[in-house]
Parts: sequence; C-alpha cells; structure tokens
Amino acid sequence: MTAPSALRGGDPTFIGPYRIVRRLGAGGQGIVYLGTDGAGAPVAVKVLRPEIAADETTRSRFAREVAVAQRVASFCTAQFLAADLWSDPPYIVTEYVDGPSLQEEVARNGPRTGAALHRLAVGTATALTAIHEAGLVHRDFKPGNVLLGADGPRVIDFGIARALDATATVSSQVVGTPAYMAPEQIKAAEVGPAADVFAWGAVITFAATGRSPFAADTTHAVLYRVIDGEPDIAGVPEPLRALVARCLAKEPAQRPAMREVLMRLLGSADSADRETGPGSRAVDRETGPGARAAAPAVRRRFGKAVYAAVAAAAVLALGGGAALWLTNGAGSPAGGTGSGGTTGGRATTVARTTSSPRASTPPRLPPTLAGVWEGVLTQSNGKNWPMTVVIKPGARALVSYPSLGCAGVLTVTRKDADGQFILRETILKGTRCTRQGRLTLQAGDGKILLTYFPNGSVGGMSYSATATLLRKGV
Repeated sequence: MTAPSALRGGDPTFIGPYRIVRRLGAGGQGIVYLGTDGAGAPVAVKVLRPEIAADETTRSRFAREVAVAQRVASFCTAQFLAADLWSDPPYIVTEYVDGPSLQEEVARNGPRTGAALHRLAVGTATALTAIHEAGLVHRDFKPGNVLLGADGPRVIDFGIARALDATATVSSQVVGTPAYMAPEQIKAAEVGPAADVFAWGAVITFAATGRSPFAADTTHAVLYRVIDGEPDIAGVPEPLRALVARCLAKEPAQRPAMREVLMRLLGSADSADRETGPGSRAVDRETGPGARAAAPAVRRRFGKAVYAAVAAAAVLALGGGAALWLTNGAGSPAGGTGSGGTTGGRATTVARTTSSPRASTPPRLPPTLAGVWEGVLTQSNGKNWPMTVVIKPGARALVSYPSLGCAGVLTVTRKDADGQFILRETILKGTRCTRQGRLTLQAGDGKILLTYFPNGSVGGMSYSATATLLRKGV
C-alpha cells in the first residue's frame, strides 16, 4: 500500500456521510482515506475497486462478509463500523488506528525483540482467535494488515479477501500476499482458519527478523518455497521459534488451532482443549443454514476455562483493554453504525455477579396508532426509500424498507417532554441498512411524523432522515 498523502485532484471531499481529510494509502483492494463522521470522530474509509460495483454477485457476497465481520470482538482488531456496497463508489468504514503498520515499523526501526515481540505475538494471536470465533477467516494476514496503535497491535481487513475471491484468482491477481500465503491458498484448495495460522507464523518471523520465512527474488520463487521449501526462521528466539515452526507446517492438519497458539503464548495451553485437526476449527464461512451454526459450535468448544485463562493472562500482557473483548462479545457496541443486516453476536461470556435495579417500564404506543403505516423516508443526502411501519399496541413495532430488502423492530425507549416517542431501530434482516438507529415519532392529524438519526446520535450528525407516514387503507 502506498504511503499517506494529501488529497489529489480526483479525490472526493465526502464519501457517503463521511468527510474526507486525506489519503492513508492505496493498494490492490482500493484507496483508503482518513475521514470523520458526523460527530467529528476519525474513521478509515476504504473505497473498493470498481469491480465490486460492477459485479452484483461479488457485491452481495461482500455485504454478507461485512455483516459477519461486524460481529468480531473489537479487542485487537479495527472494528467495522459501516458499509454501503451499493453506493457509487462502494465503501466500507472501520475504526481508525493512529499508528504505522508492522511493515512500516520494521522497515523504519528494525525487528522487534524481547517483550515487544511477545506482546505483538499475543495481540495478533488474540485478534485472529476472535476472528475465527466469529466464523471468519482473514485470508490476507500480513505485516501491512497489522497496525501498531498506542494501545497495542490491531488487525485490519479481515473478511475482505474472502469476498474478493469472486473477482481474482492466483493466476491473475492473487488474493493475498504470496510470502504470507499458506500452501493451500496457492494450490487453490479449500482454505480455512489454518491458513491464518500459517500466515501468523510468517508474520511473527518477519517481526523478529525483518524478512519473510519464504523470501526470494521473484514471486514464482516465493510461491515455490511456500509449497515445497523449508521456512527460514533463524533469528526467531526460543521458545517462540518452536511454535512458529509448527504454524508453518505445509499440511493444515499439522498446524495448531489459533486458540492453542494463543494459550501457549500465555503459558496456559491445556492439553484437554487442544485440537490440531482442521475439522475442529471454525470453517470458512458459506451461506446457508449449516454455515450459520458453525461459529456458535466453535465458541462452545472454546470453553469457559479457556476464556478465563485468556482474560487473566491477556490483561497482564496487553493491558486493561482485554475486559472489552470479554464483555463486548458481539463485537459492536449498542448503537454502533454498522450496515450488517444481522444482529446475532456471541453471548456474553463473563458471569455477572451483581444484580442491577429493575429498569422502569417504557411507555407504550397508544391503541389509536395500531395499524399499517406507509410513506417515504427522505434522507438528508437526497436519497428516498419507501418505508412501512406496523404498529400494535405496546412497546414495539415492525419496520421495513421494501426496496432495500431490510426489516427490523422499533422499540420505544421513552417519551420526551414534547410528547414525542423516542424509539430504537434494530435491523434484523438485510445488509443495505444501518443496523442501529434512533427515531422520534409524533402523531397528529392522521399522520405519523418520523425523524431518524443513525447510531442514535443527534448532535453534530451530518446525516439524518424524515418521513411522513399515512395509515394504509385510509
């Protein structure tokens, strides 16, 4: 990826609701910009290659992958915040990490040693474990996809390489970086989490020595070494070297699972929990009901003892941020701006030992509003979408956006001093709508007036929407 630079003549000043500040870099997947959201917070906005917009199948697949990626625990990863793959150009938005990549840092200051190398190994292994627990495979884990923020290493671009498989092949444009690709990727065989384990071993070798274990003068020579050559891991200190050697095994079944790698780094590898065969790992995610059950099954196998060990050791190794990883199992904070249409995250794994006071009962929508209401939601950026709200007396209603393929629920949270109902929108179906939002609802003269704010935030937002709904059949 190219180095950061100022905006150029053809660069946009806004992408969706995000103001663009400068370029962060450009690579095979697209251009990455530093942007700001409506509240002024920095974000990374990646504009994807034109092939994504031109190919409906790839775009839909990408949307599914992004929806899953939004469920990855944000500890040690750059969290997915939003995406619009049907815009022109299509883009995704992630948390901005202010720091160099591992590639840049090693080139500038040399290899890592001692505690710094160990912390990097723990942080990246933690990130890949969280990614696998969500049912994803990174597929392009490399030094350029590890950012060194002030609070530790962050892994980026997970889930993107899988979505791009539909538009690239090894013979035309390699999805991945050859020096950090597993043999099965080069051979176009089935790719699972074991490929990330292989890449992790190669990245840690680079961090410790300043070179890939399969470095060579040409791409063809690199590919040959990955498939048939012995890795050069001289210079990786023990006991890390022995673990890296296992990760770089040619056969996926001979590599440890990522969670075993993590536990060994933390000095708590439980033999009863070790599973080295590929069948024990999270599978590469496909569509269909069978795939949806894959991630929960893996999470159940991970076990409470492993989570407890990770919690204790990771706090010591990486700082207090580990608490966020364990408590924010869904990987996206309530009200986070995501485009994913699914909300299924992992259950919280930390037992709650204290009880909280019972929340006050929210107000209920009056019976006079019961019925089907229809209208058009008009966004502040000029886009319009048909909208349907089905109200039954109570604290909830159903909402759908037929032209976008999105549907979800509206939950009443309170009633303000002006008599407006405040509702939380949660999208449960579809990938083209922001997953969480906040609405105000005011009824009068046979109409419902709605004002919508993504992410439940009002102040400073550059994007909002309004709608006037009429009762169907009246």
